[in-house]
Parts: sequence; C-alpha cells; structure tokens
Amino acid sequence: MKITVKIILMLGLIVMIPSVLGVIVNNKQIQKAEKISHDSLIHRVDYTDGEIRELEYKQLENGNYSALQGVWKNDTKKTLAGLTVDGGILLVKEKRYFLSFGGRTAEDTLYLKTQSENSHRNTAQLYFYPKGVVIPVRTKTGEIDYSGSHDPSDQTRDRLLFSQTILSEEELKNNVCYRKEL
Repeated sequence: MKITVKIILMLGLIVMIPSVLGVIVNNKQIQKAEKISHDSLIHRVDYTDGEIRELEYKQLENGNYSALQGVWKNDTKKTLAGLTVDGGILLVKEKRYFLSFGGRTAEDTLYLKTQSENSHRNTAQLYFYPKGVVIPVRTKTGEIDYSGSHDPSDQTRDRLLFSQTILSEEELKNNVCYRKEL
C-alpha cells in the first residue's frame, strides 16, 4: 500500500511539473507579446513650432480659445496689468469683451475681434503672437518694422496684445502680455 501511494505521488509530480513549467513559459510569452504589441501602438509625434502654431490657429479660427485660456500679465505693469481669457470672454481691467475670430494679418498673425458687453461695436483687437513670431513695431521715424530688430517683447514666449494699431517700442513694452506661469 505504501508503494502504491508513493507511485501515485510520483506520477502526480511527474504530471504537475511540466504543467507548471508550461504555465510559466506561456505566461512569459504572453507578457512579451503584449509588450511588443503595446510598444508598436506607441508612436511619438514631434511637431515643429510652425505646425503647433497652425494647430493653435485652426482651434482659434473655429472658436476654440483654449490655447489662450488663462491669465496673461505685462512684465512692466506700467499701463496694462493683464488680460484673462476665459472661454470666449476677455477680461481687461474688470471689463468684459466677447471674442470672435477676426482673421489673419498680412504677416499671418491671428487676431480676434473683441466686442464690449456694453456696446455692439467692436473695440481693439486681440492679437496672438506665438513664440518665435515677431510683433511689428512703429519706429521713431514712423516706419513699420517687421524684422524684429525693434520688437522689445520676449520672442521665446507666447504673447497677447490688445491694441487698435501698431505700437511703438515703448508702447509695446508696456502693453504686451505673457502667459502667467503657475
């Protein structure tokens, strides 16, 4: 009887060991296949600044102002403390303006029309200058400089400008706003 029990136990072990090994090997193969499958689904897309700018412009043209959402501050704080974009509304010195797509300038800069909540007329335009884009400046001689040599703004950052005309260097310095970093 003791020999029969031993034989049954040995046969059980002989059957179980390959089964356990099979499960372990199969599990490792499944994990490897899942990793290969998952890795092949991940595809990194690197966009150029120009492509990102175009994507933001398309959003704004379609009434999606999320690219501008947030608080924008002027670094000098001499004339304009800041702007806040909240959905389709621009807040400037406690005044609300409704935003709508205005168009693109000859230099391909996007601007939005602003309409005061108290008036049915359009007011100044809100210009969006993504990083790397030059803001035109009215020089002391009255000429308009598009080269960037007179642009005092930080061209490494996105900028908003709430204006009715092309500004001088000093006016631009006092009115251009940068996204407030949290």
